[in-house]
Amino acid sequence: MSTDIDVASGSVQATLPTSKDWFVPAVRDLLSPRLGDVPAAVIPGARSPDGYRCPADQAIQVAHSGTYRVEAVQLAEQALSGGHCATDPKCFRHAVLTMVFAGDLMSAEMHCAEALRRVEWRADGPVRQAFTLLQARIRYLTGDCAGAQERLSRLLGGPVHPGLRSPAVAWLVEALVQRDELGRAEALLAEHGLLESVGAQIPDRAAVLAARAAVHLAAERFQPAVDEYLECGKQLSESQIVNPAVVAWRSRAALAALATHRVDLALALAHDELVAARRWGSPAAVGAALHPVAMLQTDDRGAELLADAVRLLDVARARNEQIWALYDLGLMLRKRQNNGAARAKLELAGNLARRGGNTRWSRLTRSALNRLPAFGRTAALTKQEARIARLAAAGHSNKEIAAKLCLTVRTVEFHLSGAYRKLGISGRRELGAVLAAVF
Repeated sequence: MSTDIDVASGSVQATLPTSKDWFVPAVRDLLSPRLGDVPAAVIPGARSPDGYRCPADQAIQVAHSGTYRVEAVQLAEQALSGGHCATDPKCFRHAVLTMVFAGDLMSAEMHCAEALRRVEWRADGPVRQAFTLLQARIRYLTGDCAGAQERLSRLLGGPVHPGLRSPAVAWLVEALVQRDELGRAEALLAEHGLLESVGAQIPDRAAVLAARAAVHLAAERFQPAVDEYLECGKQLSESQIVNPAVVAWRSRAALAALATHRVDLALALAHDELVAARRWGSPAAVGAALHPVAMLQTDDRGAELLADAVRLLDVARARNEQIWALYDLGLMLRKRQNNGAARAKLELAGNLARRGGNTRWSRLTRSALNRLPAFGRTAALTKQEARIARLAAAGHSNKEIAAKLCLTVRTVEFHLSGAYRKLGISGRRELGAVLAAVF
């Protein structure tokens, strides 16, 4: 199989002479809610002698199974709203974790803050540490890498409950990777005896494996990254955790596999991840899954799918994943000689990275922008396209633009479509940001 693979600054682009239809339905079909009762077999749960079934316990089990997202959220909300679960820190944490996996990061962050304000829980060291750890993870997922690093470093700076130390180290390592501090990340793993083989007795072994894989991927050690992500997936499967929202190990392994020319493996992983992500249905999971799918396309559909991924990740506030997808979209557009749109995507990725203290992607986007060839300020738009695009970005309707320029509405629509195509965008919503970058 002939494959053109370009590895640039730790990101991978590939083209494949293969069918483009294996990834199945359109994005509009990817987020359909799954309503109805959850089958009892899915959430066996433990019953108390009086027959009570803990909704938080049911919620986290449903979330781990990767199905029935709507019902999992309903169970989590029930647990958080009152009753025994609202006063039990373990139940409360499981409910908040379910909200994280479901992609409702704003609600999860609010409930974490509430937990840390409770006097009785703040006085309990392990409970306080557990919610501090979860709060830091939410900060990381929403792109606040600097904030996550600060909280996790402070947590690990003192005595930590043994059951929380491994995930705290793993999540700090991931934050350090985004902060472009690979040396510190590896030193931290070594300090805690997690740099070499990780035994099954290590709490949250999957998180440690994912963190080590992230270090390898950032350092462009792609084969070790593939191996670590696959081992992470094996560990999660053994724990009956199949939801890609817990760890998107298939997506990351697929992107790393492209760099090692293991295209068949990348295809299989990307396909399985998208199937699992669609089954769960959260925007963040589907957006992350679409990323490697897009990179495996041979035509313009790749850029379209990657743009869909960016939009879903934006809705989910999954900033680190969004930055990565924007970066790869910028490189893809540059490869297609669409330098104006490429510059806009890369500048947006850089702005998001700088806002969250994501030093690594800030450096990579700056380098990619510097490699872009000089281009005319019209970004390949004709004078008429540029004039109409500016008016549309200013909020004028097609009818108003037609009247102002003495054109027909159909002509305005024609020129706008041409502008959208050249700028690599889908409509007015993105027009203002792109024009600001290229004019």
